[in-house]
Amino acid sequence: LTVRERGTFVLLSIVVFMGLYLYSGVHICADYQQYLEMHINREPGYPMFLLLLRTIFGGNEIYFSVAAIVQSIFIALAIAYITITVSELFGLDRLCRFLVWVIFLVPSLVTALLSQTHLIISCSIISEALTFPMFIIFVGLLLRACFGEKNNGRYWIASMIAAFLSSFVRGQLMPMMMVCALLWIVDVIRRRNDSGKMIRKISRCAAIVAFMGLLFAGRLLMIKSYNLYFSGSFVNNTYGSVSFSVQAMFVADEDDIRYISDERTRHMFPIVYQEMQKSKANIDYVGSDDIRNIAYYIEDKHDGVKYYCVEGPTREYLRTLGMQDYVEQNIEIDRIASNMSRAVLSHHLGGWLRDYFGISINGLIRSIAYDKSVLTAVAVCLYCIAVIMQIVLWKRDHESRSAYL
Repeated sequence: LTVRERGTFVLLSIVVFMGLYLYSGVHICADYQQYLEMHINREPGYPMFLLLLRTIFGGNEIYFSVAAIVQSIFIALAIAYITITVSELFGLDRLCRFLVWVIFLVPSLVTALLSQTHLIISCSIISEALTFPMFIIFVGLLLRACFGEKNNGRYWIASMIAAFLSSFVRGQLMPMMMVCALLWIVDVIRRRNDSGKMIRKISRCAAIVAFMGLLFAGRLLMIKSYNLYFSGSFVNNTYGSVSFSVQAMFVADEDDIRYISDERTRHMFPIVYQEMQKSKANIDYVGSDDIRNIAYYIEDKHDGVKYYCVEGPTREYLRTLGMQDYVEQNIEIDRIASNMSRAVLSHHLGGWLRDYFGISINGLIRSIAYDKSVLTAVAVCLYCIAVIMQIVLWKRDHESRSAYL
């Protein structure tokens, strides 16, 4: 693409997202106070972003507007970047370039125009406002690494670093580092024109694994240091184990308490179990063996169970023990939830894997259509068409970039 063509996508993207900002202004979402308080449950990326703006522009709320503008420009640049990347790598003509650009605009426009909240993510004080463009940039770098020329090592490194930085904004994106490392290893092994010996490839793969391990260790150290500075405890972000325990306890039996030795966990397990029974948050209440129906049921119950069956009763129990510090409570709640999950999964791993598979399927479908009716069939058909097209393209040309895309 020429400089003019690249500039056109950048300009168009900025115009669209700044237009959305002028149309809607700033959305203050429910969790914003936790970002401002550097809450121990929240990854440090977005709170630090707001802290930086607050430091530069003062304590008044003008920095919210600045944040929305920066976020809007950031996502505009990310969409322009991925459009340019796909266009250059796959030799798209002018019409296809425009269609790719529109496709990447759609998620932001759908929530703004069709959702009940009419939320414009780029204009909201919410961590997803940074997560979305960071993920797009990661995908663009990964595409350049996978389909670029032989000397593409800098894009692999950049992809890993992009995944690393994204995980500071949204912890659920941590697996991107493992996916990137795996693809990098596959790329090292499959390069036919690599003149190096096998020992060289093995050493490169070992270096990739070491690099990934270094990033994971560095992330953990940085988050613990962040929590030590702002919360007074050298620990990882809390609440992850609480969220995970909901799915584990969904397949639990009352007798699973016999697998627990920790005193506090033994005390809380029957309480949590009974509270979940009252909420009918157990596999026995689904009334169906269909894994997607089970997944829908879990998703519907998830937040209520997390707040009212696990966190709330456990926090109250810790108060009766004299533990009044909020951060200490969070750390102990996470520990107890983790103990319950391990006890349950040691004997119900199969049921949990089934539920996880169903939730994953729902996630793939919701990437296209958030609906349980005819649009589900449409989403499944689109995936089937994509797989068939990939197979056909790959059979025609094993080196086809379009097949891998």
